[in-house]
Amino acid sequence: MEVVAAVVGAVVEMERLLALRDGLKNETELAEQEEKVVRSQVIEWLKNVEELQLQVNQIQAVKLSQLSLNCSKWYRISMEAIEKLTDIEGLLEAGRSYSGAVAVNHGMPRAMERIPRPTIQDQTTTSKTLDKIMALLSDDEVQRIGIWGMGGVGKTTLVRSFNNKLKNHKGSKIILTTRDLDVCRHMMTDRQVKMVVLNDDESWQLFSRYAGSVADLEHISPSAKAIARECCGLPLALVTMGAAMREKTKHQSVARRMCYPLRSTTKPRGTLSSRPELRIKHFRTAWPSWAEIS
Repeated sequence: MEVVAAVVGAVVEMERLLALRDGLKNETELAEQEEKVVRSQVIEWLKNVEELQLQVNQIQAVKLSQLSLNCSKWYRISMEAIEKLTDIEGLLEAGRSYSGAVAVNHGMPRAMERIPRPTIQDQTTTSKTLDKIMALLSDDEVQRIGIWGMGGVGKTTLVRSFNNKLKNHKGSKIILTTRDLDVCRHMMTDRQVKMVVLNDDESWQLFSRYAGSVADLEHISPSAKAIARECCGLPLALVTMGAAMREKTKHQSVARRMCYPLRSTTKPRGTLSSRPELRIKHFRTAWPSWAEIS
């Protein structure tokens, strides 16, 4: 009789637990409709209730179908029923505390939206860097990624491309961009990815895309290529100068004047040539507009 009482007690309490589960399920469904985030503890609680229900059903099935069990087996069933009853009581107590508080207040994160961006087509160097960052998504030990490189090297464009490739990725990572590696270290990033300049072929492809057919004109092409070289593989400079040359078919002396600010007579012993970031300053401070040189 004690065995039957233990089993019946577990079954009765299980019914109470299932009623509580149904109530919390309704609350979670309503929270999800309101785009709230269901607490992970509630999700785990619901899972534990389902597992316990299966175990109690198994004990009940044994009681009904195996009445001829010997004393030792009845004792084992009785102890299992008592153990499950204890588990039920624990879940009942936890479940009552979740009632009315199954979700946190803030809404669910919005789905990743595509961001308009310049293409990185024909930029193998940038594509390889992007692939390196994508690979870090599957590394659970990497939570903070620092992308660093000089101004104009394409950090923002890279991050936008990275964003647009995030479709089915779950989880979160922190991505920061900076010109200074020390900033990455100060922010305690787990990985630092350096953005490098484009090679000569990639630079010319990008420059030509923005300059258009004028870059291939016989009397313009030599100077156009010289300008592209002076941009030192910096995408921002290449895009800016390529777009400035578009549809301009004047004599190559025009192109030479465009190139002049990059060849400042003040550079000491070629240091400017080895410092592309200094050239960017020339773009911003000394570059003549087309209105000025036309």
